[in-house]
Amino acid sequence: MVWMEIICSNGLIMPVTLHTANSKVGEYKDLLAKLFFIPANKQKLSYKGVILEDDQTLESYGFQDDHTIYMDKVEDPLFAETEPAPPSDTTAGMPDVSQLIPATSMIMQSLLSNPQYMKQIIDQDPQLQSMFDSNPQFREVVQNPEVVRRLTSPQMMQGTQMVQVLAITDNVVLRANEFSTAVRLLVKEAVNIDSLMVTQASSLSSLPVDASSTDFVVSISKSSDFPSDKFLEEFSRLLKPGGEIFIQQTSADAKERTKSSLEQKLLVAGFSDIQVVPMAELQSFGIKAKIPGSIMVN
Repeated sequence: MVWMEIICSNGLIMPVTLHTANSKVGEYKDLLAKLFFIPANKQKLSYKGVILEDDQTLESYGFQDDHTIYMDKVEDPLFAETEPAPPSDTTAGMPDVSQLIPATSMIMQSLLSNPQYMKQIIDQDPQLQSMFDSNPQFREVVQNPEVVRRLTSPQMMQGTQMVQVLAITDNVVLRANEFSTAVRLLVKEAVNIDSLMVTQASSLSSLPVDASSTDFVVSISKSSDFPSDKFLEEFSRLLKPGGEIFIQQTSADAKERTKSSLEQKLLVAGFSDIQVVPMAELQSFGIKAKIPGSIMVN
């Protein structure tokens, strides 16, 4: 699998996973169109300052795992397709939608937390605007958060296996690459990731998550005091049997005694199979653990 971070010109950042970097750029654009609501012929993808051509593969540009691709929405007709492509077997060699594994709820949270965002998407696309002006009921439907949530759920769009991930931090923001790196350590197969992200969590007394409803928990902190014993108990409550947790701490006191203390707290909270995970960053370490029970996807 190949992990990447897509940064769109509208400010949306999303981690994406591909099965391979060998498919054509144009094929990936067709799939990204479903995620960013930008038609393939309006996308301009660039990597390391080079514009990606549709008939080339990501691999041909030297793309490496966990790198960033930038996406711009092109208004200049020079970048648009001027004539239709000849008929062909478009399914041959083309990656399936399931080969893109986005943190689906990151998009949904952007849409649902900002009611004007969906309106902006519609108003900026003449074709969409015309369609919704002709059918006002459509506009009412897509601006209904509950309807949008159901229609764009991974079950509806792809029908493939989905795992629930809670990403939690005491920081103000959680960067997409931090999230994708942590999830990669837990999830090894091609699945849909439905994520709930909680920031500035240290101020919370509990988490708005049902018991035994979550497959994986990712906790990222710059403080050795987070997660506290209270949160470890919460993680134990909300994880399914066999569910796993990854805790990453980056702080000046990220030393052996901090690791040992956290390992002991995890044991007290009911976790097992505790493993220390080496991290590339200085003064940073990670720990994986598991709730006893059935084997999870990994």
